[in-house]
Amino acid sequence: MILFALVLMAGAVDPATPAPAPAPPVAASPAAAPTAAPAAVVAKVSNDDQVTCRRQAEPNSNIQKRVCLTNAQWKARQKEDQETVQDMQRQALRSTSSSSGAP
Repeated sequence: MILFALVLMAGAVDPATPAPAPAPPVAASPAAAPTAAPAAVVAKVSNDDQVTCRRQAEPNSNIQKRVCLTNAQWKARQKEDQETVQDMQRQALRSTSSSSGAP
C-alpha cells in the first residue's frame, strides 16, 4: 500500500516542470498580528488530530493488538487511566484506615 502511494507520488512529479515561484513577502501590519496566534492554535490542533498507532497487549493474552487513535484520544485515554489508578489508590487508603481497628 505504501509502495503504491510512493509510485503514485513519484509519477505525479515531473522533473522537467519548474518549481512554482515563492510568494512575495507580505509586509507586517498591526492587523496581521492577531492572525499569528490562531496559526499557532491551528498547528496544535493539527498535531492532536494526527493518528498514531501503538501495539498493546490484550488482557489475558500474549498477542499484541495494533491500536490507532489520534493524539488527542491517546491523551484522553492516558488521563482516564491515571484517574482510575488514583481512584483505586484512594479507595484502598479509605478501606485500610477504616479497618485499622479504631473504635
